[in-house]
Amino acid sequence: SFHVTQWNVSPFGTGLSRLKNQPCVFGNDVLRFTHAGDECLTIPSSWSLESSETNIIVYEGGSVMQQARSLWRLELARTKWAGGYINWYHPMRIRHITTGLYLGVKEDSNDLCLLSKEEATLSATCFYLREVKDDNKVILEDKDLEVIGVPNVRYDDVTVIAQHMETGFWLSYKAYQVKKKN
Repeated sequence: SFHVTQWNVSPFGTGLSRLKNQPCVFGNDVLRFTHAGDECLTIPSSWSLESSETNIIVYEGGSVMQQARSLWRLELARTKWAGGYINWYHPMRIRHITTGLYLGVKEDSNDLCLLSKEEATLSATCFYLREVKDDNKVILEDKDLEVIGVPNVRYDDVTVIAQHMETGFWLSYKAYQVKKKN
């Protein structure tokens, strides 16, 4: 079963990017999606594109919080330039830093996984951030998508819920039912 997960976005940077100290989420920022402060969205250490068993997305705690496999880049999907503030309901793609692949939903199985550039259509890989979980579909006008935006989504201050635009699925983790014998 899938559980709705509220995420905090935590910036990652070194050198000059850290000195910039931008308090708001900006397009092409590298970050971690953290949950409950000690777990984050990542891929398993045994991840492989060739296997559907290992091409999965998990959330994990511990040492992964210091590893590159938990880093993601947010790329605005509808701008004519590379940057701009990430705002509520703005289409974006989530790219995994170490593999260069896009987070997406497979059309045939509706599984969340990483997709190659060839498979990464906008319909398979576009997400948007929401403040609250509701089933109201919001479509912004083109004029609202083609601007730099207003800095609404702030690092570590705001809890976000990510929703896949095409399917309406919520970015979450998969919980497997554990059955006890006897």
